Amino acid sequence: ELRTPGQSLDKTTLEWCAFTVIVIAAPTLGSVASKGIDRTVGTVLGGLVCAGLCYITLDGAVLTAASFFVAVAAVVAAELLNKDYSMKLFLLTFLIIAIGAEASTHGEIV
Repeated sequence: ELRTPGQSLDKTTLEWCAFTVIVIAAPTLGSVASKGIDRTVGTVLGGLVCAGLCYITLDGAVLTAASFFVAVAAVVAAELLNKDYSMKLFLLTFLIIAIGAEASTHGEIV
């Protein structure tokens, strides 16, 4: 029996639709999960390191020097650990917190 596509959906057709989506999406699921983990790890570590440094001192010169050393360390770690995405977010989070902390000591709004 010939049917017009979309005219009638039975259980078998719906099962094949689900299988098709799974097969097509499967290769990207691992990379999506990996990127999510890298994003979380980089953000949390950057925040913790900078919060710890800001707890110790809020001196602008110290934060600037520390930012330079953290940037160099993040680039080296990205190369050695092959975790470029994590290190980018680590550095970005660190700098955002450091700039905000330094500006807050002067009463500025960032």
